[in-house]
Amino acid sequence: MSKTKLHRKAKNFSLTFLETGGILLFPFNKTRCVVTLINIFIWVCLYFTVSAPGAYAYVIISIIANFTFLFLCFNKKGFYKILLKLYSPEKAFQKYKTMQAVTFFHYGFSWIILAVNTRSSAMFNSIPYIWFLVIGSIMFLVGFFVRYYATKTVSMNGYYCRDFFIVPSKKKYEKKGPYRYLDNPMYGVGYLMAYGIAILYASLPFLILIAISQCLIYTFYYRIEKPHIKKIYG
Repeated sequence: MSKTKLHRKAKNFSLTFLETGGILLFPFNKTRCVVTLINIFIWVCLYFTVSAPGAYAYVIISIIANFTFLFLCFNKKGFYKILLKLYSPEKAFQKYKTMQAVTFFHYGFSWIILAVNTRSSAMFNSIPYIWFLVIGSIMFLVGFFVRYYATKTVSMNGYYCRDFFIVPSKKKYEKKGPYRYLDNPMYGVGYLMAYGIAILYASLPFLILIAISQCLIYTFYYRIEKPHIKKIYG
């Protein structure tokens, strides 16, 4: 593999990782720059100051904010329809994407603070840590690979629900990538990444809250996202 191709793959990987975490770089503007810097500042302050109760509060607030915004935005009388009345489809999508990125950022990175603050040393004493390390690492790597592959398959536009704003010209649904083998790899096997972190830190609160989050994302999928996909692609 040439250095140019390797550099391109590394760049694409980095951009995908950042954008799924709510750090938007393209198209970049002053608003997104300010929002990103504020998000990072808040996270860093919380990382170095909160204890376990603060970590619980941060994650729970992030979960509520993320899924409340998703459901309010894309229900039958969703917020996205208001944006479409005010702006062109592409501009409406970019406005939504900037707002959704805020909840994605805190929803994604709040788990790190929770993991650090709820690590169970008692469990390490009863079970050799090597088991947590091996099992957690395998789960994380499998989940990360599947989630990344699924995201690359649907593209960042699909990840941010662009087809709610702009109906694609090509309406034939083709199963590609991991979607050829799994109905919803991103919300299913992809969540092994988070469960893997919970195992690595032996964090029972992390495990419980991520299970609740997965139930919420599946609720969104079956009640809103899947009917919309069927409506567009048949």
